[in-house]
Amino acid sequence: MGVTDKLQLLMDAVTKIALPKVGSTVRAGTSYGESEGFKMNVELITPVSIKVLQINDELFADMHLMNTDPFVKGWTVYVELTKPEELKSLISPFEYMMLQAKDVTTTPAAK
Repeated sequence: MGVTDKLQLLMDAVTKIALPKVGSTVRAGTSYGESEGFKMNVELITPVSIKVLQINDELFADMHLMNTDPFVKGWTVYVELTKPEELKSLISPFEYMMLQAKDVTTTPAAK
């Protein structure tokens, strides 16, 4: 799990990160950590219930991985689903892309 490309852009350079301990369980819709950037601070929310199997220790040495490579090297936690049935409630990558496109077209600057 990690952050979206859009979120890392909104945060700007990541300056601090807090992640859970390995073995922690987190319920869907709740925070599993925090990330601070120059522009904003965010809670990292899990969309499904998880058990944390591994944290990305590389982030503590180079937090900019969240900005430079959010989908490959900038991941935050490696997890096991504790309620796999919750996956049915998630939107698809295409639906996410369409929501992002809609968000861009409704901003005041786009009118």
